[in-house]
Amino acid sequence: MLRHLLVLAVAGIAAPAFAQSQPKEFPPALTTPSDDVVRQRFDDRNYRVDLADGTNWRLQYKANGYYFVNTSTGYSDSGKGSVKDGFLCTEPRKTTGACNEVRDGGDASFWIKRVNGDIIQLRPQ
Repeated sequence: MLRHLLVLAVAGIAAPAFAQSQPKEFPPALTTPSDDVVRQRFDDRNYRVDLADGTNWRLQYKANGYYFVNTSTGYSDSGKGSVKDGFLCTEPRKTTGACNEVRDGGDASFWIKRVNGDIIQLRPQ
C-alpha cells in the first residue's frame, strides 16, 4: 500500500482585523512530483503550514505511513493514507478523508490544493 498522507483540517482562531485569503492557484513554476519523491521527503519528517489568517499547523509523518497533526488552535488528529498520481489522500480518525493535489516547491517544500480550493505551502522543519 502506498503510504503517507496529509490531513488538512479546518482550524479557526481569532483572525487579524484584516484577514488575508489563501491563494487559489499554484505558483506557475511548480511541478508535479513523482510519488516516490513525495514518499522519500515525507519519511520521518515534520512540516509546518502557516495560513493567511495567522493559524499554523505542525504535521509529523512517520515512515510507516501514519501522520499526526497539531494546530495552533489546539486541534489534533492522526491517521494514515496514500500517495498516488500527484495526490495525497487522507484517512484521518476525526474528520472526513480527502485527496489533495500536490506540487513540488523545489526547496524541500510542497504546495497543496485543499478541497476548498485554497493553496497552502508545507515547509520542512
